[in-house]
Amino acid sequence: RVMASVIVTNAIVLGAQTYVSGHEQLFAAINGAFLVLYMAEAVLRLRAARTMRNYLADRWNVFDLLVIGVALIPVTGQATQLLRLVRLVRVVKLGRHLPELKIAMSAVVKALPGVMSLLGATVLLLFVYGVAGTALFPTDPHYANVGTAMLFLFAMLGLEGLPDVMDAAMAETVWGVPFYVSFAVLAGFLIFNLLIGIVISAMESARDEAAADAAGLDGRLAAAEDALSEARAVLGSAAWGERSQ
Repeated sequence: RVMASVIVTNAIVLGAQTYVSGHEQLFAAINGAFLVLYMAEAVLRLRAARTMRNYLADRWNVFDLLVIGVALIPVTGQATQLLRLVRLVRVVKLGRHLPELKIAMSAVVKALPGVMSLLGATVLLLFVYGVAGTALFPTDPHYANVGTAMLFLFAMLGLEGLPDVMDAAMAETVWGVPFYVSFAVLAGFLIFNLLIGIVISAMESARDEAAADAAGLDGRLAAAEDALSEARAVLGSAAWGERSQ
């Protein structure tokens, strides 16, 4: 809770820097204090893990070390922009301290392979329709070449302004309606529904993984409690035997 409050405060300070100018030294001191707090957190987590191997087994700890390490690199000139970006990345650390946000971020990571595959299919679809558009609408400036056509069709993925575009296409060729209707079905409905399915599946997987981790932790705690109870029973029996003698 303390570190979550520190991260939220750091985010507020980062936002305040965009409104206030002329206080660079003050903000530099504040950001330095935040860096010290993050370093103290890393040291405490390392002590709790006991070994560096156990510490680095947690990906969040590796992320913390990267953020701290980059912030400690002496930079000047334009390289200070990189330092500002690293400070902004610290806000992501909030996902470590909020269980639901942590699950959501884990779901995003799990969804990346499926999203990348879907992105490849989308690029292929845009290329095919872009080339077809350059042949069907030679006078339309949006289809001057395949690159311009793909950018235009990418902007059309949300189907915004589709009726107006279809009216212009119908005035040029009878293939305008089949072209845009098929594009709307494939891009506007199929691809977006697939994306939603990938995200939902990743979210369920992340929740199941979090539940399994919690169950495993509960099981280890229960086993430790049983072992402690047995040890107490053995010690109690030994103490009773000594008193009897």
